[in-house]
Amino acid sequence: MPTTPHAPGRLRTLRLLMAGALTATLGTACAGSSSSDRVFDNHASEHCQWETGKAAVCTVTITNKRTSTVTFDWHGVSDPPGATFAPDHGSIAPGHTSDPITVTDPFICPITLIFQDDDRHLQVTYDFNDPCK
Repeated sequence: MPTTPHAPGRLRTLRLLMAGALTATLGTACAGSSSSDRVFDNHASEHCQWETGKAAVCTVTITNKRTSTVTFDWHGVSDPPGATFAPDHGSIAPGHTSDPITVTDPFICPITLIFQDDDRHLQVTYDFNDPCK
């Protein structure tokens, strides 16, 4: 992912809408010179199942592409709160993919599933709204 110069310590955020209502939020934090730029380049995939009157269950995997320069230390939250994540946190080094993450939504619709790294101000989000339509 190409980067452009910007002020030291500033965070750039790019939201991309992908197929299946998956929204990936990519952040690039810069330390002032291109040799010390931190890059988080990722891909997430999801598969959700739901039935009327039952909780929705999504399986998510996140790939921290080898072009990344940071490890993604995430924990799971939802907006609004209520979804459960199993596991509820993890660490993904550049060039690696997470084990499947199972997220159960007790049918809050719509809901955003958020995998966030608070220390690096990075996140990957998934907007689950198909059964709400």
